[in-house]
Amino acid sequence: MGATMTQRVTVQCFGMLQQVCGGPNQEVQVAGLPIMVADVLKRLEQDIPALSAHLGHTACAVGDHFVGRDAYLHEGDMLVLLPPVSGG
Repeated sequence: MGATMTQRVTVQCFGMLQQVCGGPNQEVQVAGLPIMVADVLKRLEQDIPALSAHLGHTACAVGDHFVGRDAYLHEGDMLVLLPPVSGG
């Protein structure tokens, strides 16, 4: 039986997501290649169940670009989670 390939992604959380996740950065390792943003979010929800309530309204970015949940990620990428912002 062959070994399953895994990929490590750093997740950077902003705003109240830092409190939910217990800090600004999370290291997530996901099995299987290629992986998408949705795979990382699913893994985060497994590790941090309280995060589920917030992900529906959370924007995702890689680098300087907003990405959808179907965007592919590469080893070493940083996925940024941005909660909704309001105010005046």
